Amino acid sequence: MNMKKYGIIAGVVILLIGVGLFSMNKSASVVPNNTAPSISPSAVVNEPNTVRISNYEFLQGKITVKKGTTVTWKNEDIAKHTVTVEEGITEGPRSEFFGKGEEYRYTFNTVGNYPYFCEPHPYMKGSVEVIE
Repeated sequence: MNMKKYGIIAGVVILLIGVGLFSMNKSASVVPNNTAPSISPSAVVNEPNTVRISNYEFLQGKITVKKGTTVTWKNEDIAKHTVTVEEGITEGPRSEFFGKGEEYRYTFNTVGNYPYFCEPHPYMKGSVEVIE
């Protein structure tokens, strides 16, 4: 065999060894079937009529509720946020700044759509649709 063939064979062998090592590394992080993965408490929260604020976004940011329902916004971020109805809408949520672990509540008594945002972070948006 000439040197070129040895080089190709050596390259294929190295590639296969690398793929094998990568596969072994990857499978080491798999959780066995008989144990449950740990989940942070904030990842489990799915309360009705609640909007969580995490990683600079309103999670469950578009919700629909019945007239007379109180919606709660829970701040899980390190930053302070607001819940502010968009300009031109006469009623709706208008919170002060509230920080991590704090909540803001607003009761919607009128049918309609209430788009809102965070004043210091205007790219954070959500909406509440209120039905009969």
